[in-house]
Amino acid sequence: MSVHPLFVGKSATLASRIVAEVREALFDKRYRPGDFLGTEKDLAARHGVSRMAARDALRTLEALGIVEISRGAGITTPQGPAATGARPRPA
Repeated sequence: MSVHPLFVGKSATLASRIVAEVREALFDKRYRPGDFLGTEKDLAARHGVSRMAARDALRTLEALGIVEISRGAGITTPQGPAATGARPRPA
């Protein structure tokens, strides 16, 4: 098992946990397309981790297309196929 290059040290485990929990919430339909998930600070508080761990998780979630991050506006789930964590199929 390799660690995502954005993760460093202890925050790797914490960030991985957040990524897994957010993905699970999407698959379980606890988050719907366009839902506002709060801010980086909110995510850190909700999961009881540092903002650095939350930031690492958010970078991964954004790279996977699972969340959209707007500076100053917060974090939302995207509309469309990415909202389920699924990748669109190539044509």
